[in-house]
Amino acid sequence: MRNFLSQIIFFILILNNLSLAENYYVRTNGSNILNGTSWGQAWKTIGYAASNAGPGDVVTVSNGIYNEQVSVKSNGLPDNYIIFRSLQRNGSIINAQSRDYGFYLDGISYSKIEGFKIKKAMNAGIFLTNVSETNLIVKNAVCSNNSGIKISGAWASNNYIMTNCIWSNQFYGIYIFQADYNKIISNQIVMNRYGGIMTDGTGNPSRHMYIINNLIYSNISTGISFDWSDYHYIYGNRIQRHSEGIFFNNTSTVTIDSNWIKHNNYGFHFNSGGASTTISRNIICSNALFGINYTWPASGSGFTTISQNLIFSNTTGINTGIRVNDCYIKYNKIYRNKYGLQVSGSVILGDGEDYYITGNEICSNSVYGIRIGEYITNVYIKSNLIHGTNQGYGIYLKSFDDVSIRENRIYNNKQYGIYAFQSPGSMMNRNLIYNNLSTGIKLTNLATDIRIFNNTLSGNKSGDGVLWLNSSSGTMYNNIIISNAGYGINQTGSGNVVVAYNDLFGNVLGPTNGNLIWGGRNIFEFPFLDSTTSFTIATPSSPVVDRGTNIPGITDGFSGTAPDIGWKESPYTYLDNMAPVVGPDKPPGEYVEDLDVKLEAFLDFSKTTMDYSAKIFIDVHRDDVYQYSKTNMGIVDIHFDIGYKYTIRYFGRDFFFNTSPLTTAEYDILKAPLEDIAVYPTLVNVNRVNKVSFVYRERKNDLDIRIFTLRGDLVKEIKGANFLNGSHECDIAEIDFLPPGQYIVKIENKKGLFYIIK
Repeated sequence: MRNFLSQIIFFILILNNLSLAENYYVRTNGSNILNGTSWGQAWKTIGYAASNAGPGDVVTVSNGIYNEQVSVKSNGLPDNYIIFRSLQRNGSIINAQSRDYGFYLDGISYSKIEGFKIKKAMNAGIFLTNVSETNLIVKNAVCSNNSGIKISGAWASNNYIMTNCIWSNQFYGIYIFQADYNKIISNQIVMNRYGGIMTDGTGNPSRHMYIINNLIYSNISTGISFDWSDYHYIYGNRIQRHSEGIFFNNTSTVTIDSNWIKHNNYGFHFNSGGASTTISRNIICSNALFGINYTWPASGSGFTTISQNLIFSNTTGINTGIRVNDCYIKYNKIYRNKYGLQVSGSVILGDGEDYYITGNEICSNSVYGIRIGEYITNVYIKSNLIHGTNQGYGIYLKSFDDVSIRENRIYNNKQYGIYAFQSPGSMMNRNLIYNNLSTGIKLTNLATDIRIFNNTLSGNKSGDGVLWLNSSSGTMYNNIIISNAGYGINQTGSGNVVVAYNDLFGNVLGPTNGNLIWGGRNIFEFPFLDSTTSFTIATPSSPVVDRGTNIPGITDGFSGTAPDIGWKESPYTYLDNMAPVVGPDKPPGEYVEDLDVKLEAFLDFSKTTMDYSAKIFIDVHRDDVYQYSKTNMGIVDIHFDIGYKYTIRYFGRDFFFNTSPLTTAEYDILKAPLEDIAVYPTLVNVNRVNKVSFVYRERKNDLDIRIFTLRGDLVKEIKGANFLNGSHECDIAEIDFLPPGQYIVKIENKKGLFYIIK
């Protein structure tokens, strides 16, 4: 009976809630003495409606300017939100006129604020505080306030900030203070003075923020800042043109996945913190100073992992070391930076230890691939591909001790494969070091107790296989050192170098030079390397097979009667633990490189007019590793069916197109800079976009046109078969199931082979 009565009471409560739900209306020429239940009886102020609305009520506000602060007074219910919405998106303008807030929610839950333009609030355009939970802030334009949207208080949680445009606020676009479990999704956060998003946990950490699929662009200081906060998830954002793309201070346990972070001074800047943080599958490129700068003490405990990222065209790809411990850097592609990966400590500020650098491809960096600097200990460099350093070293050691370099492939660097300055106690084991312009391994300035075991060094073009200088000392066992332009092993100074069980065949100036200590059983025979392994692994009948010596802890587990000489036992599966697949799972869409033309148009398909900038971005990317000609590149014209002024931002220079409507914006791709051209409207009233048109001035070829959501889900595809030169159009209107929102349009011109990274 009690359960039955409970069900009756619950049913009566539902009926009461339904019976109380009302539609209320507000217009600028209404009156608060009316009942507000129709346009003819509309109230005059939104604040009066907020004082009277209850669960399930919908307050619709007509276009116009409302000079007021709106304080929401009542809670909604999980199934009956109180809804405040603008009749047209951004048509209802709340001008706070130096009041503290536009919308003010103090201890309010289950309300929805939709479609307003909110400006000129002294504190925040929208403010949620105390026990304000599970509110929806959607499709608003929030500008010219102190902060755009602010959430404050440990119990202001589980609020959703979605699809808003937040720009030109004096402080932060979104400011979270001591609040947990809030979601920031698919917003455009642009040109705010201090930064895009700030989570501040000073005194009581902010935790569990979800920042997903936002465009965070050209905020003057930082894109996203974390201060005394942890357990955050950052996914699928575009973070561009800031002093610091993502900034950490006393923050740990953050997952940063599949973002595109470029054209900042710092892509990532860890001032303090970062323990148990994962940075994975991001594109980190064209940042003026550092792709990732991770120094200073890491708060908390646990390994920091930097994995599967594309890091390119930065001054320094990754810089880390000072007081940083327990760091995995694995499976990244680090390329076309000036400096690839740098790890260094400080005698004053403290050292770092326990670094695991494994499975990366580090290539085409200007000065060095990897540099291990002073006051760093316990570094493990394993199974990396390090090649094509334009001016310098594959690996440069200037460390105190305990660096292990194992199973790497180091080749085609312009000076040394490995250069060790001091670095006592370091071990180089089972590396393949070949075709470097100078010496394979150079050791200098009291590089003592260096152990070089089971490496293959061949074909280094103007130097020795191994060069020992300035009283350096160590041991060399089980190495193949062949066909180098200088000596196989060259020793100068008074250091003690023990040489045993090596193959020293065919070095131009001779097998050795200097006062080496011979340990016996060195050979001078052609090693017969297998052509199916690019001549790097010995054939089963090679004279180096079973000719080495067992080194406990190093060559245990060999086959045959003794270990082989050289970097791999024969037979061996060639490079089976190298060259991992890297890059984002799904950054905003799918990243494509090495195409003749790549256009990414960020469009907003909106039902009504807009009132904010940063609406459309086009990136024109070319990979300068390729040599293009005008014949196979051509000129691409870009057309948008929108009628007003645009600004074309071309590497910091502005070009204005004032035609109305704008019919074409023409770029000669051959003259484009390496990374991007951003195109965005600079006036108001963006009409709905329902088509993407382009003029193709190439001879007959294939074009693909694909439309993605910001998470990378394909919603439409037009695969071009033999597109002729001329005008072509992708009509969005025919996709009747496509809801309003933000989408990515890709136009791809494929010539021959190209490489897609997902």
